[in-house]
Amino acid sequence: MTYSVTDRPSPPCAQPRPRTTGEHSGRTSPNPSLSDLAQDFRPYASRLARAVMNGVRQHVPAYAGPLDEVYGEIVLTSVRAVILRGIDAIVEPNVSRDDWTAMFRGIGEMEFRAGRPVETMQAACRIGTRIVARHVTNYAKHRGVPADTVRRYAGMIAVQSSKLTTAATEGYEHARSNATRTGERERARLLELLVTDPPASEQGFVDAATEAGWELPGTVSAVALQRPREADHAPPGELGPQVLVDLDSTEPCLIAAADDPLLRQLTSALPGWRAAVGPPARPEGTHHSLRVARRALDLSRRRLIPDTQVIDCTEHETTLTLLADDSLGRMLVDRHLAPLSGLTRHQRDRMLDTLHAWLSSRGQVASIAAQLRIHPQTVRYRMRQLDKLFGSRLTDPRHRFELTLAVRTARLLDGGSAR
Repeated sequence: MTYSVTDRPSPPCAQPRPRTTGEHSGRTSPNPSLSDLAQDFRPYASRLARAVMNGVRQHVPAYAGPLDEVYGEIVLTSVRAVILRGIDAIVEPNVSRDDWTAMFRGIGEMEFRAGRPVETMQAACRIGTRIVARHVTNYAKHRGVPADTVRRYAGMIAVQSSKLTTAATEGYEHARSNATRTGERERARLLELLVTDPPASEQGFVDAATEAGWELPGTVSAVALQRPREADHAPPGELGPQVLVDLDSTEPCLIAAADDPLLRQLTSALPGWRAAVGPPARPEGTHHSLRVARRALDLSRRRLIPDTQVIDCTEHETTLTLLADDSLGRMLVDRHLAPLSGLTRHQRDRMLDTLHAWLSSRGQVASIAAQLRIHPQTVRYRMRQLDKLFGSRLTDPRHRFELTLAVRTARLLDGGSAR
């Protein structure tokens, strides 16, 4: 009976073929009989390679389905080549052979592109090694090879397999690294496109999002970030694939769907960082959302809005509107509150507080006195002064509205109250 290659081979009974005169002439083989056995095994290399493929598909679920025809043939050829190389190394141990590591790096790259985990590929390599070792060991035993020699060559199979598995893993990681860098570049480009003013076209956003593998939300929020001052803060946690992040620039930020749960978990996701969540906007308005968020961070540093770790801009719309631009805010104040410019700072602050209370309480003396905690007669005295300073503007509806905005802006910018 001849030797047959199956996942669990029957004990081979073939006898060593007789050596012809001059065979292997000029070679220096440490064990000619072992060389003969290797040559005898050569016709079974293809069948053993198929046994490896069948065993892997049987024991690793990820390979159970049909493989791509081209890819399957590449793997089968590679396994057969490795087996033949092992045979050649026994027959002619002093002859250098082709390096198959490049081919196995290529297999690793293809495994990554196929979407299989690296652990799955490594498991397939281990199973393939066991199948080869079992067949070769059984063949050698039934041909009378000494046990210590069988163990030595089984060890050689394991070492060679480990090298090729390492090569495949290197190829896998190389492909993953390249994909990560490519993906990061595309995501960075998309983020830059979203925050640029003027914005790109709608189709431009769609194309860039597709290239970056990012599902473009209907509504987004931009988040302006400020790094921790202390160096011992924990690094940012995993923010998820649906968040575009720039933590390295001078003005770090992130962009997420307006309903992304992350926006409610920024304190834990970014320990030590301060954040301002901009108002929701369509993708073409992302730059506006980010501009408002950055303004909120700036105002919080100046204590013009509450200095909390996470600022929700929608809770400070009036302040952000009035203080959207410092120069415009000052222009509003200087123009409409010019009558107060001749007063001392203390007098100005008192009159400003009184004017604010008068505008908000519709001129009710008792309400103003309670609000400012002063005597009603003091209120009347101050209102007579304000009437001299502002005249008919206190009663004209349009001027009252402008005064209301100017007073609110002045109080925000000055950040105080004198009573």
